[in-house]
Amino acid sequence: MNSGKSNSLALVLVAIFVIAASYFVMSGGSEPVNNLPAIEDAPGDTPVISAADQLSSLGDAAPDSINIARTSTNTSNNDIDDIFADRIGGTISGKVVDENGKSIVGATVSLNQRYNAGELMRGYQAGARFQATSDRNGEFIFAGLAAGINMNMWVHHDDFAPKQGAPFAALEDESQTLPPTILSAGYSVSGKATDRGGNPLQATVELMMQPSDAFRQGSTEEILAQDIASGRHVTVMADGNGEFYIGKLAEGFWILRASYDGFATAEIRPIMLLNGKNADGQKVVLPDEFTISGIVLDEQQMPIADAKIGVARTSPRPTLTGSATTNQQGEFTVRGLQEGSYGLSAQASGYTNGRAGRVNAGAANVEIVMQVMGSVSGRVSASTGQSISTFQLEILRTRRGNQQYGLTGQRYKFDQTDGTFELPDLAPGSYILLGRAEGYAPTYSSSFSVGRTKVEGIDILLKAGGVIKGTIVDGAGHPVSSAVISVHGEDFTLDSNDTLFGSVIGDPNNMPQMKTRSNSKGEFTLANVVPGALTLQVEHSEHLDELITSMSSSGTTTNLGRIIIYQGGSVHGVASDKNGNRLSGGTVTVTTPNGSFFHRTITLDAKGRYRISGLAAGTYNIIVAAAENENVFMFPSEADKKSIYVNVGQDLELNLQTSE
Repeated sequence: MNSGKSNSLALVLVAIFVIAASYFVMSGGSEPVNNLPAIEDAPGDTPVISAADQLSSLGDAAPDSINIARTSTNTSNNDIDDIFADRIGGTISGKVVDENGKSIVGATVSLNQRYNAGELMRGYQAGARFQATSDRNGEFIFAGLAAGINMNMWVHHDDFAPKQGAPFAALEDESQTLPPTILSAGYSVSGKATDRGGNPLQATVELMMQPSDAFRQGSTEEILAQDIASGRHVTVMADGNGEFYIGKLAEGFWILRASYDGFATAEIRPIMLLNGKNADGQKVVLPDEFTISGIVLDEQQMPIADAKIGVARTSPRPTLTGSATTNQQGEFTVRGLQEGSYGLSAQASGYTNGRAGRVNAGAANVEIVMQVMGSVSGRVSASTGQSISTFQLEILRTRRGNQQYGLTGQRYKFDQTDGTFELPDLAPGSYILLGRAEGYAPTYSSSFSVGRTKVEGIDILLKAGGVIKGTIVDGAGHPVSSAVISVHGEDFTLDSNDTLFGSVIGDPNNMPQMKTRSNSKGEFTLANVVPGALTLQVEHSEHLDELITSMSSSGTTTNLGRIIIYQGGSVHGVASDKNGNRLSGGTVTVTTPNGSFFHRTITLDAKGRYRISGLAAGTYNIIVAAAENENVFMFPSEADKKSIYVNVGQDLELNLQTSE
């Protein structure tokens, strides 16, 4: 069971606000360029691990375990990961069957880490994705996953409709067997494509599933390839009578798009495949085609080749989209458009995004001007003047009237003998760099402004920081292991963790992130802490958070002695549906009734169990939600909400049941 103090997947009602705020924080930052080595994902994240060839090696024994190789992580973590994923969980096993309970061989079981908005704002470039294939008994096993990290599951087989499996979080000290994933024939969509005169068209018909999670990982091309492989994006050709049929579709919301050369593309959205009801008899009428043509130029009026053009209709509704790519002369034509007014955007490597608004369909001389991006260069060295060859840089924005730096999600690592660096493709704006290297305290550069030329001489001098030690004990004086001790600025408060975004927006004093865990004796050591006034936060799943003010001095060790944390209240139990069946993979969320953003959400384990600990004394609302298909928005019923009072040190047992 996983508890997240700043991650509540149940707050669907504020999803639009989350997306808008995420865009505001991230806007303006360029993507890491290909010729620079981006920092690896947070420790423990690994690329796709395919197990497609495991069937040939299986005997009649249990399925092979797909062991996730993980980079060993230090308990002292300076890699700016919000997920402190240094502990390995127990195995996760399951089975794929059909509606008659017969084992399905060769189903692809894919896991994707479930991200929240804050973690994406921290610049995660790709989620951890793992794959296994069900054996002759329909079984699969994953091992080596990080404990406490929420994972989504998607199961796909060519002979069945794909389906969302039970979400889960690996438990550190216990293996889990998930309930069987039952595949069926699924849903179907059928209909006819015609022109406005009713004449049939052998149109290309696409169905695209709409995920409920707004934050998807990877490039547009990568996401499309994943969706096609997993049955989320399906394409067919209408026959000579314009008729089409698509079967084996998963439950959820879909978009239907039909296109035919010489006609405008038409869409139907949403197509709802829910409650066992197919969507037959769709009538898709393709109107007359409009185009938008133009040219993309730089500031010197030179053409820009291979720029990606995107268009979106702003009026009338509904929104319709199109795309094109400029040729060597910078020219483009977007085809398949319906009548209306459109906004255009242009993207090209090395240039800021270009835009053109309120362009009417049929326009032929649209001109989009893109500006060359700037760059920054400098050198990282020790305060002694010695070059530092291996280092990491994070790009942050500075904003007028706001002392808190803005996150761009751009982090890079370098291995340069002379300590030099160059970061190209920076959009115009004001920035600051954060440098990190082993054995030194994280250090900021001077701030600088980027225009359309290179900014040189942004050097960073790193020096050793201070050392802070201590021992974490409980109210009885017993050592507390696995407590997380993190470094914050002097203005940090516990309220920072209980907002909608938690502390992931950044530290109020721009303190670089650093944290560690206490060992079995409760002892901890934080090395190379930034000199100056600071606040330490101590967190433990069973105890109340504690803040300690301290000072760090370069080359000096500060021993804080014993730090006492007190046991909080907790609530635990089993969640089930209205028929008494255990809710594997559902969620339980605790909030306060006073309107604050305080919330903690856990994922129910394979047996429907939950535990939420470390609660301060007070009144809370608690609500359970079943693990429905993630592509269907399901709002928990108010009838399922309960009010509880928790005392410090109390372990309240409360079994939960959904009304639906």
